[in-house]
Amino acid sequence: MLKQIVSVKISLLILMSVYSLVSFGQKNSPWKKLSNQTISGVYFGLGRHTYSLTSGQGFSVYLKNYSDAAVIVSGKVIAKTICGTEVSTSFSTTLLTNQESSGGNFADSSNSQTGVVTPDQCIGKKYYIAPKVAVTNRIQDVYLKDIQVQSLGSATPQPSSAVSIPQVKTPNVVIPQPSLNLDSIRYWRIKDSLQHLQYSIDSIKTLNLSLKQSLDVATKKYNDSIAKRASLLLIPEKKTIRSLDYSLTPYVGIGWEKLPIITNDNDTALSANSTTSHPLITAGLKFSFFNNSAITLQVDPFISYGINIGNVTGHHLAYGGIVTLLGNLNHAGTLRAFLEGGAIGRNGTWSQKVTVAEYKTTQTGDYQYGLWRFGTGFKYQWNNGWYIKPGVFWDNVQNYTAGTSPAILGDIKLLMGGKWLLDVSYGQNYFTNSVILFNNQNFKKSNENYLGIKLIYNIKTFSIN
Repeated sequence: MLKQIVSVKISLLILMSVYSLVSFGQKNSPWKKLSNQTISGVYFGLGRHTYSLTSGQGFSVYLKNYSDAAVIVSGKVIAKTICGTEVSTSFSTTLLTNQESSGGNFADSSNSQTGVVTPDQCIGKKYYIAPKVAVTNRIQDVYLKDIQVQSLGSATPQPSSAVSIPQVKTPNVVIPQPSLNLDSIRYWRIKDSLQHLQYSIDSIKTLNLSLKQSLDVATKKYNDSIAKRASLLLIPEKKTIRSLDYSLTPYVGIGWEKLPIITNDNDTALSANSTTSHPLITAGLKFSFFNNSAITLQVDPFISYGINIGNVTGHHLAYGGIVTLLGNLNHAGTLRAFLEGGAIGRNGTWSQKVTVAEYKTTQTGDYQYGLWRFGTGFKYQWNNGWYIKPGVFWDNVQNYTAGTSPAILGDIKLLMGGKWLLDVSYGQNYFTNSVILFNNQNFKKSNENYLGIKLIYNIKTFSIN
């Protein structure tokens, strides 16, 4: 008899190899056995899907009563997700002697041995099981809690030990009552073989269901194709335009800027290199096209306005637009390279009253120019609403004065929770392109350092797919 069982098992395992190749296309996931333990004569087996299906990743506990009396088994099955959260389902099951229970209803977590971790509860982590075949795992571990085994012949419940039981994914297995000694190594080998046999049978049943579903889908597509061809004989062909998946995000923000300028002193007839430091507010709209494609296009028009505070007066206006092209560097789309280009206009005034050698004088600054900005870098997104985007940029003045040369900027952006964006820019030896009123003999135009910090809030993202 054992040889016949092993022979059937080998045949089924061969079919399972074929099933595993098909299951990827059908979006099925085999169950993974984790561990087992016997408490008060009741066998507990924990398990889970190897990877998630579209609706979520299941986990379950399998029960069988080996004791001499009927029992009520109750407790919780808890799945610890890779996101750090926990998803649980409670169960209370009555088992007669040698009776088993293999699970319950996915949709009812109030009394079910089977639960599911949905994409909303944990986004999971992708990995590749074959070239260009990516799957998602959401469950890190499974364990039991508050287990009680109560004999129907005794009013006193028998609590389990306080030790948590690691989750074990055990398939629906029909285990015959063995006549061997339960401590026999041979018995446990036979029992494990029968469990694998039942697992193979269940997998073949799932394959049969998947093939039936595929046949139904193919039949429907064929019938739809026949109906469409028939309708073309009566209805003139109409050209349709595929809608683009795009989004629009308005944003506002605050910041601080240190911008190199040239100051002029009318009383002393001297010009000097200097900087203006001022707070600012900013606003803009970010248009994003082809969001779900390997190549994404973004257009970002913006405007910002700053004023000097303290003993300095002045205003500073910047406006323009930046175009960004992003391309995927990996299959998951979490790492992307980008190219940016755009135009920025700046104009402003600056004034400060100072005392030099007991003489009061006023220093002023005035600038108005446009620049071209080009840059490149990469963007790494490790979760929805979280990314870091470092880059290097070249600012080239459109109408520069003598001594002005292109400047290099380093910039890094950090998006936090999809709403807040921190943007920091820094450049050494950034050009000064202000008006020079006095070309005094000792004055020599020199570059100063630039620094810009902005904290931006994304108001809302409007998406159309």
